[in-house]
Amino acid sequence: MSIYRKLKKNVASFLDDVQLVLRYLWVSFTAYIFNLTLPITRRLLSRNPYPPTAVVQDIRANRIRFNICSNLSSPFNVEEFELEWRPHRSYDDPSWTSLGFNDLPQRTVIRLQPDCQYLFRVRARNWRGVSGWCPVIEAKTRQEPKDGGGCGPRYTWSQSPVDVTVSFELPLGTSKKDVQITLSQNCRSLSVVVKKPANYPGPWDEVLLQGDLYGRVSSFANGSVWEMVKEGGSVTLNITLEKAVRSQAPKFDYWRSVQPGHPELEIDTHLIVVERGGGGDNGAGMHMIQPGKMDPEQLRAMSLGSYVN
Repeated sequence: MSIYRKLKKNVASFLDDVQLVLRYLWVSFTAYIFNLTLPITRRLLSRNPYPPTAVVQDIRANRIRFNICSNLSSPFNVEEFELEWRPHRSYDDPSWTSLGFNDLPQRTVIRLQPDCQYLFRVRARNWRGVSGWCPVIEAKTRQEPKDGGGCGPRYTWSQSPVDVTVSFELPLGTSKKDVQITLSQNCRSLSVVVKKPANYPGPWDEVLLQGDLYGRVSSFANGSVWEMVKEGGSVTLNITLEKAVRSQAPKFDYWRSVQPGHPELEIDTHLIVVERGGGGDNGAGMHMIQPGKMDPEQLRAMSLGSYVN
């Protein structure tokens, strides 16, 4: 009985293998026939193209990459795509800039300005004609890091691999008793509330920052600190938060923003270069990339080929 079961199992496995081979041969044969007859079928059986679908795949400070997908009106359509872009508010020159037609499913717009809003649109073309434009896509480039950080609605921030400093400009006359800073028990949420000074003439929103942080930090009793600095006619509130979680690779210790869920406020962390032995608790230093002073091959190796002229 065991021999019969073993034989049955071997036969079933053999038939499965034969089925896989036949399926592969059939797919290869149909693909070969399709490509062989395509010069004729695309003229006889293709249809006017539909507008394609474009999705933002990656955003950096100076470039945005798109994935483009055909919405085929016929399986015999062979389509190319044209991507156009322009600044969101282009009063002086409202015309669109075209990247030309190309059959690549990924297109990258380069040499954009950091922290700027842009509009994009895509259309398809085949032997029958040109489609209409897809719905206009809005996208904003990342901020270019300054001291590892950037700008928020009412603050500026900087960072190293080990800490983050958030700075607020306060009205003259603000004292420490007007400031209330609260870290949640799990050190993942921060609240900054500043009372309106008595001599401040205009409207004042007391809540300067509230919500989850990009990462977990140490409490004020275990490394995080805050201070008020008075210089000239201004008062600055500096909150330095020590990062509680660090990786073996300092490159991944940099935050994209102070708070998650706000892509319009994120910086391009790809422009931060970490070097060992430059300082800090983990021996890592930081400097900003200056593409104009770097070799083109260096830029390509760092996935920054868009900076090559």
